[in-house]
Amino acid sequence: MPVKRWQINVTLLMALLAALVGALGGCGSSSMARTVEPFTPRANWQQIDAKGYFTFWIPSELIEEHLQGIDSYVGSWFSPAMRVDFDYGRYAAPFDVQAFPQPVTVMQDDSSGHAGAIVTYTNATGNAVANLYVADIDGVNHLSMTAAGFAGTEASIPLLVAQSVRFPLTP
Repeated sequence: MPVKRWQINVTLLMALLAALVGALGGCGSSSMARTVEPFTPRANWQQIDAKGYFTFWIPSELIEEHLQGIDSYVGSWFSPAMRVDFDYGRYAAPFDVQAFPQPVTVMQDDSSGHAGAIVTYTNATGNAVANLYVADIDGVNHLSMTAAGFAGTEASIPLLVAQSVRFPLTP
């Protein structure tokens, strides 16, 4: 029996909601013992320190684009091979999975020290995209990050960038 498009979308939406419920139920600096898994970057990658809120790794050829957020801390890096953007703050919103080109893959990821969800897909130009959303990091702030490859970028690179996010341990 063929699978209908709405069945796939509902399944993906339920997986994302489960990831977000897990994130909301277990986050907050004092609500659970956290562990942060080590991340081993690829050769020639640089670590970005996002004002002490979190760190992540990107290919060293990416150049920072200086942006000014209105109600949150934002960051952007780009090169001819890829782009990485994040929004950290009270109003950083989860992604609308239905708006992404289908099919998508939704996975839970807590390697950063907080429960989050990573959504991956191939965009209209055939390039890999990874979106990370971590809710309720400190009782107030959230993180949304997008890493998108361009022509010639290895498909695994955007996912590795999203998986490299690490939050500091808090007492």
